[in-house]
Amino acid sequence: MSVNDDPLLWLFRLRAKNRGLAVTVLSADEVEIVGASTGTPWTIWLDNLRRRAEQAPRDEWRELIDEFLDQLSDADSDSASDAGLDELRSQLRIRLYPVEREIPDGLVPVRRPVAPGIEECLVVDQPTTVLTLSADRVADWALGADALLDLGRANLQAGQPLEVVQREVMDGADIAVLAGDEDYTSAHLLWLDRYPVVGPHGALVAVPAEGVLYVHPLTDGTVYPAGGVLAGAALDKYDGAQKPIAAALYHWHDGVVDLAAELQVSGDEVSIVLSEAFQALMEHLAG
Repeated sequence: MSVNDDPLLWLFRLRAKNRGLAVTVLSADEVEIVGASTGTPWTIWLDNLRRRAEQAPRDEWRELIDEFLDQLSDADSDSASDAGLDELRSQLRIRLYPVEREIPDGLVPVRRPVAPGIEECLVVDQPTTVLTLSADRVADWALGADALLDLGRANLQAGQPLEVVQREVMDGADIAVLAGDEDYTSAHLLWLDRYPVVGPHGALVAVPAEGVLYVHPLTDGTVYPAGGVLAGAALDKYDGAQKPIAAALYHWHDGVVDLAAELQVSGDEVSIVLSEAFQALMEHLAG
């Protein structure tokens, strides 16, 4: 879908331009806005705005967008007055992103690897949007990058837990579906042991897009059918997702997330290419 085919995004760009804001569209719900007063680039998620717009008549969209832009202006003003760690501490969160994603020039995020193909980034959570903090923005803060990311994790962990929205045997495999906050669900991968979905050997997990986790507890040889079920679910969710994360399977164990399998698609055929370490574990469980 092009920008012109998305009426909300089209109107958002128009209203922002009227305020002298430079907007670059990165995806259906992600834009870069260059702050009017400071020239500070913000990476902005529009999913909260879109959810509000879906519940409102079309003739109220302009008001919703203007309210949203007013809050961005406040955020830009905070940046101008050098709002620091003390002011933003309680608003810090982390989000998971694919490593190979487009990042605007001048905005190198505060980030670190989580697993092959996935990284966590530091963000500021505000009532109507999520702002990505750049490494330059926090360079003079009292905490370093790792400590800030740990703080973002702690704030997120203290919030609402995910819900096990589905737990059933699919094709001979125990599969759980975890869902919750549409901005931060994927990050709960990092503390998966807080949920009743982990077996003695950890869990096989799919993190295809923001908003959902598919999990199989690793207990025995049922990991073979589980791989097929999770691969299908992951690819279905990943294809066409507004916030894709990974078309792969991961092995969660003792707080560590490793690659379990790459998913390679050729036409209608899907190949599950296991990592050597996970292949060895599967053989052990099947034996």
